[in-house]
Amino acid sequence: MPDSPSPTADTDHTGATPDWLELRAARSYPNWKEDVGRPEDEIDHRPAGGPRLSYLWCEDSLTGQTLYLGGNVGVDGKLYFIPGHAKRVMVCDPTTDRVTLTGPIFPGKFKWLRGVNVDGGKIYGLPCHADTVLCIDVPSGKITTIPIPYDDVFSDPVQAKEERQCKWKYHGGTICPIDKAIYCIPQSALHVLKIDPVSGTCQLVGPELPGKYKWYGGVVGKHDQAIYAIPHNSPHVLRISPSAITLHGDYGSGGHKWHGASPAPNGDIVSVPANADSVLVIRPGLEPEMFEIGDTLCVKSGRHRTDRKYKFLGAMTGSDGLVYCFPSGSERVLQVDTETLHVREVGPNLFDMERICQNKWQNGLTLFENVYAIPLAGESLLRIDCSQDPPLVTTWLLPSPHRVLDKWEGGIIAPNGVIYTVPNNHKAILRIEAPRSEVSKDAGYPAVSQTSGEVDIPYLSGIPTLRSSAHRVKHAPRSRKHDPSPTHGDEKQPGTVFLPRSLLKEEVFAYDSNVYNMHEAVVKLLQQCDADIVGSFRCESEHKLEDFCVPTDSTWRSVNGGKCEDAQKYLSDQIARNAAFLADFDRLVLEVVLPYMKKRLVAAGVADSHVPVKFFYQTAVLAKEVELLQKAFQSQASILQHVEVARFKSQLKMGALQAAKHGDPEDARTSRPFPRSQSSPSSVALATLRRLPQAEQRRRLLELLQSDLGREEDVEDESWRMPELNVEARTASADGMRFETRMCWIQQLGDEELERMLKTCRLVFALDGSSWMPFHETPRCFAERLALAVFRHHTAGCRFDPARSGAEWWAQVRQSGHHEEGIQFHWDTDEVAVERHDVNVHPHLSTVTYLSESGAPTLVLACRNSRRPSLTSAYGPIHEGALSWPKLWKHLVFDGQFLHGTVPSLEYGKDGPRVTFLVNIWLNHRPSNCHRLPKSLSKRLGDAPMPPNILTETIRPPLYAGQHSDTTKFETAFGRRQRLDDELHKQEARNSETERCAHETAAMRIEELMTKQADLILERQRLLGALEESRRAVQKSLGVPNPAAAVDSARVAGLEQQLTLERKRLVEQAVALQQAGRRVAQLESTQQPGDDARQRAGQIQRDLTQELQSSNARRVEAELRLHQAEESAAMAGEDLCATKIDMIRLRAALDEHRRLQQSCPQLAPSGLACILECLLDGNYSKRRVPTCEYSCLASRSQFFNLSRGNGYRT
Repeated sequence: MPDSPSPTADTDHTGATPDWLELRAARSYPNWKEDVGRPEDEIDHRPAGGPRLSYLWCEDSLTGQTLYLGGNVGVDGKLYFIPGHAKRVMVCDPTTDRVTLTGPIFPGKFKWLRGVNVDGGKIYGLPCHADTVLCIDVPSGKITTIPIPYDDVFSDPVQAKEERQCKWKYHGGTICPIDKAIYCIPQSALHVLKIDPVSGTCQLVGPELPGKYKWYGGVVGKHDQAIYAIPHNSPHVLRISPSAITLHGDYGSGGHKWHGASPAPNGDIVSVPANADSVLVIRPGLEPEMFEIGDTLCVKSGRHRTDRKYKFLGAMTGSDGLVYCFPSGSERVLQVDTETLHVREVGPNLFDMERICQNKWQNGLTLFENVYAIPLAGESLLRIDCSQDPPLVTTWLLPSPHRVLDKWEGGIIAPNGVIYTVPNNHKAILRIEAPRSEVSKDAGYPAVSQTSGEVDIPYLSGIPTLRSSAHRVKHAPRSRKHDPSPTHGDEKQPGTVFLPRSLLKEEVFAYDSNVYNMHEAVVKLLQQCDADIVGSFRCESEHKLEDFCVPTDSTWRSVNGGKCEDAQKYLSDQIARNAAFLADFDRLVLEVVLPYMKKRLVAAGVADSHVPVKFFYQTAVLAKEVELLQKAFQSQASILQHVEVARFKSQLKMGALQAAKHGDPEDARTSRPFPRSQSSPSSVALATLRRLPQAEQRRRLLELLQSDLGREEDVEDESWRMPELNVEARTASADGMRFETRMCWIQQLGDEELERMLKTCRLVFALDGSSWMPFHETPRCFAERLALAVFRHHTAGCRFDPARSGAEWWAQVRQSGHHEEGIQFHWDTDEVAVERHDVNVHPHLSTVTYLSESGAPTLVLACRNSRRPSLTSAYGPIHEGALSWPKLWKHLVFDGQFLHGTVPSLEYGKDGPRVTFLVNIWLNHRPSNCHRLPKSLSKRLGDAPMPPNILTETIRPPLYAGQHSDTTKFETAFGRRQRLDDELHKQEARNSETERCAHETAAMRIEELMTKQADLILERQRLLGALEESRRAVQKSLGVPNPAAAVDSARVAGLEQQLTLERKRLVEQAVALQQAGRRVAQLESTQQPGDDARQRAGQIQRDLTQELQSSNARRVEAELRLHQAEESAAMAGEDLCATKIDMIRLRAALDEHRRLQQSCPQLAPSGLACILECLLDGNYSKRRVPTCEYSCLASRSQFFNLSRGNGYRT
């Protein structure tokens, strides 16, 4: 396989010829026959029952190898291929088979691997060697790249660069149904890559996952919606969900164990054995169950290898529900049954059917009942026919050129049902056009036409992309039970016979097309249809059915944004209205098809040629008539069991006519019947009907019901509108509403009210529908009053629109012990919202009021419905529920989004009718086809005043097994585990809050300490500045240095150094505290729930407290040292002041000396200078002041007195 350097592609280098290929090319095996003269570009295998294979060449030349490594279908119906070595994106239009290149040029090799299509029309290419994600915006035609934010995850630029340049980053990816994001499977990358299609960004998520070639491919779990990556070299299975990324199992490192997987219908994931000797089965779940099945007897390699490696590449699930693994080095197809956990080899030995021994096929697709394996190095197409047991395995030769290794990398099914392969080393796309039906294996070729003598090849241009019927049931012989005498659910034989297996084969037979020209009839029919809905012919001059093109949106279902259902109804109506076409078709069926079918029955021994055989076939009718017939037959059982419904229906006609005469348009509606007096004409009609045979009664009842339903369908609910839903999928916010499941009681109602409600329920149940009671209107009958009372009680304190809110009510009357007593589990929804908009709209509350004490209990499960019906699944853990037994006037209320139904198998209950009155609470929305009862029918039901506050809330503790009660609330193992997990999370949250407070307190104290330290430093700097300024002033005034100031400066410098060291220690302590905080955070993220984790957290908290106390002690010591420094600075300031005073006195002495000198010139200047020098030096004890030859006693006495006054000696 070219998308990775692992042994999935068993070649040493590009262009190398392995030993096994040279051995096989030498044709040393006698059974091999070289094909001679193989056609180029196209081989049509359809006459032999195979596919039509042809090559599509790009209009721009393709060069190089490993061109494209994936692709997908765009919203425009075109195919987009993801470039590997190719420089541009390639586009293929299936309607014209035109192949072109588009978009900018992207240099590099192995850029992207696989493509994922998301809603909104974008296709994303997943990175392989590239450091970006490829984004193809199909609607706008823009092709851009999204960079992967490595710098946001890796703080080290070197590591970020290594991850950006990493090769073989991801191998596959898929969309997670939970958050609609794409998750890429890490092959050699360290993290899982998440692509958000909404924001158009990507990010690296989850823990680091070291290793090379760890996982190959990912599959979404059916039950938990998580993604499971298949271990290739990794020892674990990788489970990816938006909430967590976890590892499970241990299968040893390395080994290239499994390559890809395929999901089975039961939810199991089947991993494909590459070098492993068994099949790995993954059963999804929060803790997935994993086990290996199969052994070396069936999971084995070919005879050309002795190392048991490179057995299978890729797998696909067939139409029979079994998984088929495609042989790479193996010689037979591997079949895996996840129901029986059985693994076996199927089909013939492919050694003599394919020239290549290794890397024969990789990846595949399921189309109809066949699985097609795409050739990698093989020179033929592998097909597995799953309609037979065992399946039929066949190979079909490829056109020339075919001598290329690593030809195609998987394929894509286009909207027209044709497979287009992804060109890898081959320069063309292989177009695989499968036949619509398989030709009889016995005949081998179609029969010869009796008129022309030429081979009559039927129309086999693929699947019917648009058909007039929405019938999608597939014939699966494997899942059917061979019963010669089948019976219905009531154990009665229908009188039919199970057909032999030989009659289940499809056959193509010839007929005279000149006599029965159905081709011309079909062409005329299609020409009369709307081309924008059904389609048109490519060539107007020559009308060939194989050239008829159907619009792309008419082949896509409405849930995918298409109009397939509407187009099917339109085409069906066109057929039903075309009498000429139906006449030609009926003539062909009666004169050709049915006689041929009788011959087959006679040949199979299930019919006699002399005995007439009755055939039934479905003719075309209008879509509205089909819906009427379906409703009529669905209600047939109810009519036969309750004959009085016919009386209501017949009286309905008379009531509608009378109401129309009196001008009451609401009573003229035919959706609600009402009883008349026994003397009405309907009583006579009912008596006449009872005297008829049962078959005639059934026919007339069905006719009557069909006519009533027809008039009901004519009344369209034009006032219905699709509501807007909030984030909780509700039509309105109800802050004051209680949604928990609980029990209430209806009081103050006696036997008279009960009898009136029982009568109403029996009548309403026979009508089979629900009624509407608007909140802002006045009730007309007692049932509407009760429904309105229920609505008012449960919506007290809520804000809503009264004009659009109300109660939907109906009734259920079931007989206890009857086979129809059980009500299937369901969600209450607005059916039109589901059918038209594919959205589930639920009531706010659902209520059940019991009017009897017999019958099956109601089971309510805390299982919410999804917003989209296509995503609805009742599987998964159910946390809690409630089981309620019938009790007179008991009122059960629960969330309208909960799953509920009845459980008739429980023995607890009384015999008798089970009567319930059901009310749904709707806010700001009225459900579709739900209207008020006509006035005349409401009068017949009767009315009575309703006492106020009839509902009372009753709170009872939950009761569990072994305690009898009419209501039992239970908690499942999932719910108990969830509750314990919630309690543990709360405890962890409290511990985290405590630790967070401790961290905040420590941080605040550290901040205070740092603030005080900064203030002290500023104060010290201010004092030092003032001291230095004083020094400079003194020195400037004297012109000589000051020794005392130098000593003080040295002392201050020492204190400053001590303060710097202390500050350094404080900073180191703060860093240590931050590191400790980070360690605590890491421990919190990795710690396991339990007492040990909390004890460790407490110990860490105590250690932090001790460190904080030590820091506080060191802070106090530092404050003391700073205080000492301040005192020293103050003393130095006082010395400076004294020095200044001395200087002032010395200046005065100098002035006096100059004055004396002027008066006494005999005074020696040198002696005076020596005296001043001694005084300034301060070292008077060691030096003598020289005497003056000429002295003045008065001046000397004053001078020495001045010196003594200052403490100096002479």
